[in-house]
Amino acid sequence: MADQWKLDGQYMEACNCKAACPCIFLSEPTEGDCTAVVGWHIEKGNFGTVDLADLNVAMAVYSPGRMHETQWKAALYLDARADEAQKNSLIQIFSGQAGGHPARLGSHVGEVLGVVSAPIHYEQNGKRRSLKIGDVAAADIEGGQWRGRRRGHGDQPPSLHCTRIPRRGGEIDFDAVQGQRL
Repeated sequence: MADQWKLDGQYMEACNCKAACPCIFLSEPTEGDCTAVVGWHIEKGNFGTVDLADLNVAMAVYSPGRMHETQWKAALYLDARADEAQKNSLIQIFSGQAGGHPARLGSHVGEVLGVVSAPIHYEQNGKRRSLKIGDVAAADIEGGQWRGRRRGHGDQPPSLHCTRIPRRGGEIDFDAVQGQRL
């Protein structure tokens, strides 16, 4: 099934850890748990014949400990600009039902809190990226100076950026999406 879809674009994530997210290195979160927002901007892509270009997708995740050892709570946010066919395609891809990397991530999700259509703004300007999911969460990140080479990528900086999530009230309101479905 994984060959039914292809997406190219940008990705960012931000979490509540004090420094770059240790979870990606299979370490313990600096705050004991991990609350993260992950965003994708699809520059070009499709699910079968459904065009997904210029759409955004976001996920809010809570992990009560090391991400690879616990079951997460997650909420999926789909671009409000997507039509029904696009929403269904994005659900298939990002829920892991269509295979590929999202299926691997999906194996860590113990509770899906909801799938919600929301205005999602994703912006990239040089090394800065920002993500805003309606009134739920917002994150701004900036990549640091890259020194060195990555095999096959020349002097390009790595694409994974992490920082703390600036949030209103100190929490992502997971209860606001509990049980919501498209």
